[in-house]
Amino acid sequence: MEEFPVVSLDSLMGGEIIERFKHEFERVVENISDPNTTLDKRSVVMTMTAKPSKSRQQTDVAVKFVTKLAPTESMETTVFISLTKRGLVASEYNPKQPLLPGAEIATGANVTQLRKAGGEV
Repeated sequence: MEEFPVVSLDSLMGGEIIERFKHEFERVVENISDPNTTLDKRSVVMTMTAKPSKSRQQTDVAVKFVTKLAPTESMETTVFISLTKRGLVASEYNPKQPLLPGAEIATGANVTQLRKAGGEV
């Protein structure tokens, strides 16, 4: 009687399962190294299902990976709503806070620059 190779995790599906795990684990490592993500746990879950035939002499095998990555950190700001001549306006600048002399409001950012580039302290 001829001996056939026994199925193992590294030989099943021509080694594709190991390659898929490596790929999913790389996604986890990239997600961990992203400073914009939370410190939540990450996971890779492999599920193998076997559906036997009526004769019970063969089975269909399916392998599925589900990878859970950490979400990005939330970003927050405060927006002030004011009634102006133009109507309601939303701004990150507090209109009730007076500007310092020579200060400018940076457009597109929530930072007020206190001096122009190259100016004196």
